[in-house]
Amino acid sequence: MGSYSTAGPQQAFHLWCSSRAQAKPEILDEAARNIAQLLGAKGEPLVAFPTPLIAWGWLSPSDTQPDNTSSVEQLEKLLPRNTRLVVAAYSSGDSAFRETHTQAERLRRLGDRQAREKLPVITYASDGALSAAAFVDRLPLATTIVQTALHDLASDDEYTSVIRDTAHCYLQHGIAGAATAIHVHRNTVKYRVDKFREAVGQIGQPMSTYAWPWN
Repeated sequence: MGSYSTAGPQQAFHLWCSSRAQAKPEILDEAARNIAQLLGAKGEPLVAFPTPLIAWGWLSPSDTQPDNTSSVEQLEKLLPRNTRLVVAAYSSGDSAFRETHTQAERLRRLGDRQAREKLPVITYASDGALSAAAFVDRLPLATTIVQTALHDLASDDEYTSVIRDTAHCYLQHGIAGAATAIHVHRNTVKYRVDKFREAVGQIGQPMSTYAWPWN
């Protein structure tokens, strides 16, 4: 591992390329080092390549409790073409190096399982990401939990999809922000959120664990 120290707080991230033709370790390595700098690395990161398509990265955060989740747009700008990124939460303690890497691995597998929108960047602060990642290897159990929580809104049809998507957007942006994001009137958002409440109960912080777009 050269001069990189695995002691102290650690934060892992994974870069992976969807095109074998464009997978060049030197390009991923440069991107990984730029990403580590943007995330607030105290020094040079550790970068490893389990395959030519994937780069594992670790950094030592410069702050004891770094808050580097507000830079998603900047992170996207650092990504090479056809490349995606996940950023795990920082960890401390004797097993920090392994724990944060394990979380990044789960987030990456979660990203690969996305059936709809392929987000270029997923961080530990992305809505519902950590909750969904915890079940990434137990999809039948996750399906049962979602069905139990959403009741009739767990079905796969256009109406329930619209209600779920609106509730998801509401959790992220509120009434006014959701109306702007999905191009509908505020009263339409309120109506759909009310329908969501009727089906599943109060919508609020506990429901944010179901905010990840599974479908």
